[in-house]
Amino acid sequence: MWVVARWRCPAILLLAFGLWAALAAPLRAVPLASGRYPITVSGQALFIPYVGSHPIDTPQPHVRQLVLAIHSSSYLPQDAYNAVAAAAGTHTGAADSVCIFAPQFLEPAELPATVPADLLYWSTFPFRGTATARWGPSAQSVSISAFEVVDRILTTLSTSTLFPNLKMIVVVGHSAGGQLVNRYAVAGRFQNTLEAQREIHMRYLVLAPSSCLYFSAERDPDGDGIFTTLSAAEIAASACPTMNDYPYGFTNLFSYPSATGATTMRAQYPKRFVFHVVGSADNDPNHSSLGTDCESMQQGTQRVIRMQTYFRHLQNYFGPSILKRQTMDIVPGIGHSYSGLLNSTVGRRLLYNVDTIDTDKDGQLDWAEWMAGTDATNASNQFAVTWQRTINPDGHELVWPVTPGRRYRILRSNSLSEPFIEVAKMTFADEVTEGRWAFTIGSAPVFYRVQVELQ
Repeated sequence: MWVVARWRCPAILLLAFGLWAALAAPLRAVPLASGRYPITVSGQALFIPYVGSHPIDTPQPHVRQLVLAIHSSSYLPQDAYNAVAAAAGTHTGAADSVCIFAPQFLEPAELPATVPADLLYWSTFPFRGTATARWGPSAQSVSISAFEVVDRILTTLSTSTLFPNLKMIVVVGHSAGGQLVNRYAVAGRFQNTLEAQREIHMRYLVLAPSSCLYFSAERDPDGDGIFTTLSAAEIAASACPTMNDYPYGFTNLFSYPSATGATTMRAQYPKRFVFHVVGSADNDPNHSSLGTDCESMQQGTQRVIRMQTYFRHLQNYFGPSILKRQTMDIVPGIGHSYSGLLNSTVGRRLLYNVDTIDTDKDGQLDWAEWMAGTDATNASNQFAVTWQRTINPDGHELVWPVTPGRRYRILRSNSLSEPFIEVAKMTFADEVTEGRWAFTIGSAPVFYRVQVELQ
C-alpha cells in the first residue's frame, strides 16, 4: 500500500515522509558530557563524551584507584559519576586518590538537536557490544563495539606515565550498564594486556542488569533452582528460538566477543573477580526498564530472581571454585538504584574495600576473611601462618593456606615496635593449596607477617 501511494499520490508521500522524519528526530535528547575522549576509528578522528574527576593528559602520581562507571539507559554519565563519588563519602575531585571516569554511550534518540561533527554513537543498544556505530550529523557508518571503546579507555588510563601508582581498576555498571559490565567481564580483552609487574588488581561490579550472558543453554525461568537444558533442535522448535543467541548465550556471537573467541571467554571468566549485586526491593516484574522479551524472560520474571538464578548457573557451569573470585549480594531494602547499591555496606566494600561488618566477631572483618579464604561466619576458622623447621638445621619455613587469585606478601621486622618491611611476594596456581616460604634465622629475634591481597 505504501508503494502504491508513493507513486500515485504525492500528497500522501509528503505526509508519510513527514511522519518518518518526526519519528527519526530525537525523542529524549540528553546533554552531552563535557569531557571528550579522543578515539580514532577507521582513520576518522572521533570522540566519546565523558565525565571525569582527573585530567587525563598530565601525570597523576597520587591516583591509586580507577573507577570506570557505566551509565544506565538514562544515558547520563553524570548519574554514574555521582553514585561512585557519593559512595566514597568525601570525594575531592582531582585531589583525590580515586579517579572516576564515566563515558557516555549514546543512541540516535538521545542525540542533541545539533550533533557534533565528530561524535561517536551507536545505531542500536550499545550496552551488549554491538559494533553498529555511527558518527556525526549525517550518521556515517563505522564499525566499533562499545567494548572496544572500554578497552581503549582502560589502556589509556592504566599507563604508568599517567597513573604510575595505580593499584586497582574497577569497572562498574548499573541496569543497562550492568548488562555491559556482565558481558565485558566475559569477553573483554583489556585485562589480558595488563602488565603483571605493575600488580594492578581489576574487578567488575555488575549491578542489577536486566539480563546476563549464559555459558550454556540451561535455563530456570521460574527461579525454583531446577535448570532445564535444551538441545539446539529443541531451542529452534521452542517459543523462543533465539534464547541462546548472543547477547543471552554463546550462539551467533557479535563481532567483538567472536574475535575474543568462545574458548577464551570460557577460560578467562572464572579467573576474573566479578561481583554481582541487586537490591532486595528490585523485584518488580513490571518495572519500566526490565527486559520482557522472550530471551530475558527465560532468565526469570524479575531482577532479584534473574541474578540469583544466574549466579547458580555460574556455579553449575564452573563449579564451586567460582566462589573464590566471585560473589552475589542482595542488598536489603534497596530498589532499582545505582546510588542506593553503591552507598550500601556491600557497595562500599566492593567499590573501595571499605567494610564495617564482622559477622563472627573474631576481630576480622568479613571482607578481609573473604580475601583470606576463611569463613566469616565461623570464629574458629581463621587465617593462620605456622612455622616449620626444614632438614637444614638453620632452615625454617612459613606455611599458610592458599586461596586462588591472591597475592601473598611476606613482611619482616626485628621488633614488634618497628615497621614491617616486605621481603618477598608470592602468587600461586589455582591448584596450589599451601604456601611455603623458606628463611634462616640467627641468634637475634625476628618477626614475620603474611599479608593477603587480591591478585
